[in-house]
Amino acid sequence: MDIDMNTTMETSVGIIDMSTLAPKKDDRGMNLDLVKDTHFYSMAIIIPIGLICNTLSIGVFAASPALRRTTTGHFLIALSAADFCFLFGELLRWMNNQPGSHQFPGPNFANEHWFWCKFMHSLRYSSKLASAWVTVAITLERFITIRFPLQVATISRPTRARFLIALIAMAACLLCVYPFWTVGLKDWQSKLYCLITNRKVYENWSMVVLRFGTLVIPSICIIILTSLIICNLQKAHTRRCHYQEGQQVPTSIQRQLTFMLLAVAISFVILRLPNAIAYYFNHYKRNMWPSLTMLNSNRIFVAYKVTDIIATTNYCLNFFLYCVCGSVFRRQVAVCCRCGGNNRRLGYAHNRYPSQQRTRTSLMVSTDSSRSPVLQRYNSYKMGIVKSKTKDSTRMLPQSSKA
Repeated sequence: MDIDMNTTMETSVGIIDMSTLAPKKDDRGMNLDLVKDTHFYSMAIIIPIGLICNTLSIGVFAASPALRRTTTGHFLIALSAADFCFLFGELLRWMNNQPGSHQFPGPNFANEHWFWCKFMHSLRYSSKLASAWVTVAITLERFITIRFPLQVATISRPTRARFLIALIAMAACLLCVYPFWTVGLKDWQSKLYCLITNRKVYENWSMVVLRFGTLVIPSICIIILTSLIICNLQKAHTRRCHYQEGQQVPTSIQRQLTFMLLAVAISFVILRLPNAIAYYFNHYKRNMWPSLTMLNSNRIFVAYKVTDIIATTNYCLNFFLYCVCGSVFRRQVAVCCRCGGNNRRLGYAHNRYPSQQRTRTSLMVSTDSSRSPVLQRYNSYKMGIVKSKTKDSTRMLPQSSKA
């Protein structure tokens, strides 16, 4: 959700359309105030849930040494942190009034101080850009794991993951500092609002960074990598049919992790791409359709607001995807909720080393079974038979020597 392009009020007529300055009802009774209020209160529900879910995700990954030491764990922690920062920026924006909307009581600090106005939008844009490219990095890491399984130990290293995450964060911060010279406080209807001050520069940067860098290019990369991953999984499934049953366990565990991260990548495309398309139509509708009616203009605006709610939901959805698609994450959440001391050692180690886990469990079963009363009686009976046989053999030795 970007700064509303239609709230500057000082540019061409194509910018001042019916998306924000329309009457409360058009000729067919469409109530735009109801749409804006629905968007406002929906954000009031989505943003706190997203902040809590991303905090839980970071806590679960950080509580398990086995999770946070892996390449996948590093990327998932970075993704949760980026989503948290974006939702925090959305919370700051939500608490400030917007031109052309109802004036709700609140802190309204971004409309009173220039620093918060610029920082709020820079935080939102940089975290959105970082979240998109961390998702691309997660998909690329899964593709490397499936396509080159023998080179995973040399290619996918936690040090390289940390370097890539730091590179993405620095690039996102550098590319998204443009609100500091394109956004500021401006007077509209005798009130100060956080608006665009340099429209041409802002639109150029937004088109490159927010449209192509955040949505178009990452979506194309994710679609291509996801298709390649699915093809490689299908090939691996056909090859697995010729293998023995004992070799299917680690493969199924790797598939579980792959499906969990594929769900994150696919939800990114499904939930965020419609909002980019609706934003484009809402922003350029007067240029694309000069004779656009009021009703159709309002319909495009409603579509933009609805898809914006759906796109924001994507930033709080990953925690539920982890729980649904990954039994390892669910187990770790349960361990963290129980505060189970030594049980925190569970994590990906159980899935990455299944053969060792099976040997350990078999040894534990054997030692525990040897302590059972039934087996103890059986062992004592067996030892009694052995002792009686040894006694009989010793008694037979003198007779055989005499003979």
